[in-house]
Amino acid sequence: MAAVEAESRLPELEVLLRSKSSKGRMIADLLRQITEIPDIYRFQTYLTIPNVQDLRNSDFTATLDLLALYAYGTYSQYSENSSKYPALSEKQIFTLRCLTLASLAKESDRQKIPFKTIEDALGFTDHWQVFDFIIEALNYSYVKGKLDEPKRLLIVEEFITRDVDVIAEGKHIRSKLELFTAACENTLQKTKEESARIDQQKLRAELQKQELALKIENTRGTIGEDGLLGGLDSMQRQKGESSGKLFKTRAKNSSKSGGLAKIGRM
Repeated sequence: MAAVEAESRLPELEVLLRSKSSKGRMIADLLRQITEIPDIYRFQTYLTIPNVQDLRNSDFTATLDLLALYAYGTYSQYSENSSKYPALSEKQIFTLRCLTLASLAKESDRQKIPFKTIEDALGFTDHWQVFDFIIEALNYSYVKGKLDEPKRLLIVEEFITRDVDVIAEGKHIRSKLELFTAACENTLQKTKEESARIDQQKLRAELQKQELALKIENTRGTIGEDGLLGGLDSMQRQKGESSGKLFKTRAKNSSKSGGLAKIGRM
């Protein structure tokens, strides 16, 4: 009931924020009331109001930083740098934790968030605190889902989309693009190295092929010369052997003929 009443006052608070008479402390107090209203999850619009921007040059700079935290940040960012921001009321802490839960839902694997993750992100000390917080948070529109108490999981079905810090998101995208570009350049370099390695292998293979062809050609030439000389020697040897046989045959015949003639004369 109190939450409904606070939310019904939102239009009035927004009018006062834009009023020319609203300055410094009054603006800071109006922003405190707005950040206490549950079920409000768009704060970027307030950051563009001139009266709010004027806080940058006042004693209430911390309130402007706090508003930016509600727009883009998380509870852990607050707890780690609490001295940078004004002290928060219980209602403001609840709202910031609800916003952080929505961010967890966006980042979670298959929209299943372990109680331990919520406990660490929202500064709780045990799972019972997580359980009680989720029961209350589900009454608002930050996250819709159901509890799996035995497995200690929040199963998210829907969640709100928070404001986007264009500058931070731009840096994040740029960082991702730089990593992607570096990966592409690394892949290209490896491709070039592999291509050079393949070219060297092809060149070595071609040189080996040419060297083998030259060896074969030299071997053929050597075999041809040796074969010709060997053939001439063989022919000469065969000719000599034939002449020797012919001489022996003639001598034998001559001896036989002389013997017969001599016997006839006797």
